Parts: sequence; C-alpha cells; structure tokens
Amino acid sequence: VHLAVKGCDIAAGVVLKSLRLSTTDNDGNVKFVDRQATHDAFLHKELLISGFGIYLQEDMTSEGTTNLEDNQYVLSPLSFEAKFRESDVAKCIEYPKYLIHSKLQSLSIKLSRTQLELSHRLASVVTPSTKIRPLFPEYRPLVPVSENAQEWWNYAFRCVGRLNRRRSWMEFYLAFQKRKKYLQLYKRHAYSEETSWLNGLNEFELSDLRRIEG
Repeated sequence: VHLAVKGCDIAAGVVLKSLRLSTTDNDGNVKFVDRQATHDAFLHKELLISGFGIYLQEDMTSEGTTNLEDNQYVLSPLSFEAKFRESDVAKCIEYPKYLIHSKLQSLSIKLSRTQLELSHRLASVVTPSTKIRPLFPEYRPLVPVSENAQEWWNYAFRCVGRLNRRRSWMEFYLAFQKRKKYLQLYKRHAYSEETSWLNGLNEFELSDLRRIEG
C-alpha cells in the first residue's frame, strides 16, 4: 500500500508492505478456533505490520525518482508484532482479563531542517483558510462606502433577500441571463477544438467566463 500527497513541489506519503490480523490458538498458530467446541476461555489474536513508514520530501517526479527505497523517511519502514489475549471471565482475579505482548525490532525517526520547512509549507496549504470572505461577493460593490452609499444599501438588500430566500423578479431575470450567457461561453470554450461550427473565445469572452465561474 502506498498513499501519497503531491503538490507545491512537495511529496508526502505513507507506505505499508503488509498488515495481518488473525486468530490463533494457545500456541500462537494461525487457525480458525471454534471456541464453543474447544471450550477455551481465552480469545487469541495476532497483529503483524511490516514495512510501515512515513516520508516527506521535495517532489522528484520530474526527475524520474519512483523507487520507494530512495524516499526521505521521517519514520523509517518498521515491522511490528503484537499478540492479544482476552478472557471470557467477567471478573478475573488470578490473571488479567486483557493481556498484550508486543515486539518492535527497531524504530527510527528523523526530521531534517528541510523536512521541517516542507511540513510547514504543506500544513499551510492543507489547513483551511480563516480569512473572512465577503457575503455574496458577486453582489459586492467595488467602490468606497462613503461616496456610494446607495450601491452598498442595494448590496445589503440583495444579501438579506438571498439569506431569507426572498428574491425579486429582477433577481430571477438577471440569474437567467447570467446562466444563458455562461452556457454559451462554456460550450464554445469546451468544444470549439472538436467542432468546426463553434468559434473559440477571445480574451474578453474568456475573462468574462472566468468571472462568472469565480
């Protein structure tokens, strides 16, 4: 298993060679145990994890680096083994109800300065922006409030109407005209190369399409 996140010249991922969770008998042999037939008072489980690691590095895809062994690991691939035993007895006195034995052969965690800087950059991209966006920016005037109070009052009125789901007939008409224009622009932009009867968009029309989409 290899899960990777790439973007902003960063490559981060998790690798896992194998994971197995199985039922065992008292001797640790993997097998199906019919506990009603054997009248065994314990449930035995075994967890085996192999090749689990986490890497963080600059994206080297363009240079043809695809070998996982060449990755710069924060957590080097490790192997982990755990054995679990649970008793069916509700109140245990002579032995524990839950017993876990684990074995970890080696653990290597390294974080270089470059990886630390990459982690900060990745966190800034993944973390949702807390910047306050204007309410219904498509209605918001682009002029100062002090000199254009009427336009800002119209903006407030339209926003309240949208929030209360009460829109004037003029709003519906403008929305219809906007949708009609967008469909025409999008059809020409998406299919002009495939069809000879559709003309591509010029710079003004393309900017108009982006404005409607944005």
